[in-house]
Amino acid sequence: GSVRPRPSRCMIAYPSLPSMAARVLQRLAIHTGDTSLQMKSGACVRGLIKSARALDYRQAGLALAVEAQVRPPTRYIVVAESGEARGLDLEAAARRMFDPGSLIVRLNPERDRAAVDRLPGRTPSGPFVLICVGETCGEPVRSPDAMKSGLPRKLNDSGAL
Repeated sequence: GSVRPRPSRCMIAYPSLPSMAARVLQRLAIHTGDTSLQMKSGACVRGLIKSARALDYRQAGLALAVEAQVRPPTRYIVVAESGEARGLDLEAAARRMFDPGSLIVRLNPERDRAAVDRLPGRTPSGPFVLICVGETCGEPVRSPDAMKSGLPRKLNDSGAL
């Protein structure tokens, strides 16, 4: 008869479901502002840490979940009327920024008035982008070319982007 070759052991590490849940819960907490989701994400990470026997390549998911807890993503908050050309240009420029894991939030000043009013600092009239890392936000950016200068000072000084 024929002998079927034994499959080789694959050394690829895939994130565990709890580590993925922790990351998803953390991002949902950022999107919605729901602190209970952030607490659930932290509980997932604590459970993963308790269950980890050794920290090796198989714990890559744990590392990603911890990173999601301690390093908030950059948020590019685009405030513009729907379909406005300058607003679309600003959003396209935000998408072109090399910033893995960043979030782009689109707000319409009329429809999302409450969210726009909660933005830090004075909000200018017309389309703009507010770039935030955690609770720290830069100055409003009004042109795609000025996108990098709108990064919060703390991020600019670290040279992260």
